[in-house]
Amino acid sequence: MHFTTHIKLSLQRALLCEVSPNLRMVTYDWDEGKQIIHIYFYFDGEVSDDNFDSAICVGGEVAGDFSEDIEVEEHCIQLDFPGRLPQDKPSVYRRKES
Repeated sequence: MHFTTHIKLSLQRALLCEVSPNLRMVTYDWDEGKQIIHIYFYFDGEVSDDNFDSAICVGGEVAGDFSEDIEVEEHCIQLDFPGRLPQDKPSVYRRKES
């Protein structure tokens, strides 16, 4: 299995039961040189403590799927609707918006 496919599947599994109504999108980026998986969580409205906790849980689940050499960093970003979501990274979750 290709490494980025492994990241994507790991993230989709880790997101189960961690998606809140204000989560708009989740993307990731793999920094091969530094061996870091960056996970970006885009929220509609203020990012709450529960949102941060969920992001950390997702990051921990993902980290558990890889060797200790690979780090995982979670980034929580407030991007209110109807703000345009970024298209520059692969997404693993995106809510339906009208």
